[in-house]
Amino acid sequence: MRLFYLILYIIAFTIGGCFAFLNQNRFPHRTPKNIVLVQNHPTSYPIDYVESVGKGDLVFTQGKTLFKANCAACHNKNMKDHLTGPALGGVEARWAEYPKEDLFGWIRNTQAMIEKGHPRAKKLWEEWNKTNMTSFPNLDDEEITAILHFIDETYQ
Repeated sequence: MRLFYLILYIIAFTIGGCFAFLNQNRFPHRTPKNIVLVQNHPTSYPIDYVESVGKGDLVFTQGKTLFKANCAACHNKNMKDHLTGPALGGVEARWAEYPKEDLFGWIRNTQAMIEKGHPRAKKLWEEWNKTNMTSFPNLDDEEITAILHFIDETYQ
């Protein structure tokens, strides 16, 4: 009889665990310090929502395409809320005290910026619990500018 109850408990916990697992979003194994992750936030619009905002210039369109391909997996599409990575709205203002090349360098290779001891890079590294941002060495200045333009226009 005890064996029957033991097997019943194991089956119940296995089924319950499966249902709990199905409802979880995938996030990195390390959560940033003092950051609340957003799940199904009412202002987290799908990326296609931005098209209806009326942004139609070529740079915006290129930036949107590049954002979807390179950034959207980790950064919230509304640019206001944190996701796996920080909210990107106002990113240029947060890097304003440094040359623009530093922000471009951060996007291309975060680890190199941290190893150089860049103060903003080290601060982000610590704030996000030493979680690596994917490096994008293939993006040229024009492409990064287009992404930043898209972020700025979407954030407004």
